[in-house]
Amino acid sequence: TSNTLASDKILSKLDEEQKIKLKLVRESVEEFDIEKLREHCLTKGGLVHNSIRRAAWQILLKNSFNHKRKPKVSKHKDESQVGLDAKRSFNSFPKNLSSEKRVIKQTELNSLIKNVLRREPRLNYYQGFHDIASVLLLILDSKTAVGCLQNLSIYFLRDYLGSTLAPVIRQIGLVLSLIRAKDPELSRFLNENQVQPYFCLSWLLTWCSHDIPDLTDLARLFDVLLVSNPSLIIYFVCAVNLNRREEILQLDDDPALIHTYLKQFPEKYDLEDLIQKSLDLYNEYP
Repeated sequence: TSNTLASDKILSKLDEEQKIKLKLVRESVEEFDIEKLREHCLTKGGLVHNSIRRAAWQILLKNSFNHKRKPKVSKHKDESQVGLDAKRSFNSFPKNLSSEKRVIKQTELNSLIKNVLRREPRLNYYQGFHDIASVLLLILDSKTAVGCLQNLSIYFLRDYLGSTLAPVIRQIGLVLSLIRAKDPELSRFLNENQVQPYFCLSWLLTWCSHDIPDLTDLARLFDVLLVSNPSLIIYFVCAVNLNRREEILQLDDDPALIHTYLKQFPEKYDLEDLIQKSLDLYNEYP
């Protein structure tokens, strides 16, 4: 009965289009149909609701985690930093989280990341990884998140979890290259003001989970990123900045001011539009 009530409450907040899509997503989950789930993720609204994401993300991340299998090491070298970052988490979302529940979530996050690092000791923790992990923890739960985060780390974030950030620096260089290909005028303005691509480092390393303060929007963005090439986040960064080109071009010729502006994710944005533009960019410049 409680499940029925919860289901009715979810449906009451959805429009007709969302209700139809949620039904289709549920069917795809029940059938373990990865291809259909992928299509749902790439089209408007993604997986629609966090209640179904719990099951869908596990399928997409091929979660077959065995809790009985022991970690490869008893302690990972980066655990003290993990603890510090975990204590700073869950301040933006979820909204209205009591201080007691926040402490519980921080403890779960600390445990989740340590669990993954002990099972994959060759990975090197970086600040920002905890932001991605916290989204998984909130959508899934502390048990199912371990296997999902482990696979996410290996298949999507491996470049970020290496011994140096050299691969990431190469990736952020692609941001300006894409802007140059798509919008020569904007590229020229950034070039004349000696703008370096480091403004988007946090966006890449955290999949924007440090910059977008809304869990629903983040989960929608993760829907797309989880079924795409790991480089899609670069195209998303480009789409955001191409979308605000007029505002950028009106800025004063002040490199520091421009860098500060670019670092901040826009307060107002149409996420579905940005996602579609990212996918279009990826298809145009694969």
